[in-house]
Amino acid sequence: MFFLCCRRSGTLSLRPKNLDKVMALKLFRLFAFLTIPTILVSSDSVAKTKPTVFSVKDFPLGVGSQWVYLHIDSTWHRQKLQVVVEIVTVKIIGQTQTAEGRPAGIWVREFSGKVDTQYVNLVGDTVFFMVRFDVYTDTSESFQEQEVARFVFPLTVGNTWKGTYGRDSFSVTRKDSIEVNHDDFRQGFLIERSIWIPNSGKDVDYWIVPGVGLVNIEDRNFFTLAMENRLEIWKLINCEIKK
Repeated sequence: MFFLCCRRSGTLSLRPKNLDKVMALKLFRLFAFLTIPTILVSSDSVAKTKPTVFSVKDFPLGVGSQWVYLHIDSTWHRQKLQVVVEIVTVKIIGQTQTAEGRPAGIWVREFSGKVDTQYVNLVGDTVFFMVRFDVYTDTSESFQEQEVARFVFPLTVGNTWKGTYGRDSFSVTRKDSIEVNHDDFRQGFLIERSIWIPNSGKDVDYWIVPGVGLVNIEDRNFFTLAMENRLEIWKLINCEIKK
């Protein structure tokens, strides 16, 4: 059975967010039966290739691609823990344009109780994940975007770049073999992100695999004034990649 249990190295501190993380990871193990035995990859993907350099052409952006994740969303607020465990499907359904006229892929995320949309834009060797400032029902209209994340290619351990916020940094910290099928190992890259703004902060670990995309995310948020900490975990179950 496929699991991708990835953790940031080092010693955990005693912040409440780490208790949140431990509880969520326990729940992940409890609901592990929800996963599917193998990663399903379509025949037109690059499933068997193992590129020595992870260039932007190896990041899947094709319309029709889809990913299925186990999603755990846990919030620790004033000594109360709330956890939601669900299966989320992410699909690239088409393209639209930004206000600057750049093409952007429409990525629909289907949760158990809602559907939301992200927009993925390729500029040179950088992939931008965005959301709309305002809600539009007509996705053919251009939109003003708000950046969620960016990934600068090619990925090489030691590379760093800045994000959209004042203190927003990304760092490629590790390259390691990751089991995607029972007998198929490929190189994945760990990108660590750190954001700090007054009274709140965020640490995110992204594992990205060439030809597959994002296979594991741990997103940790803490809000000092609200006494709230949040952890989101995304574990890839299966995917179908279109070029």
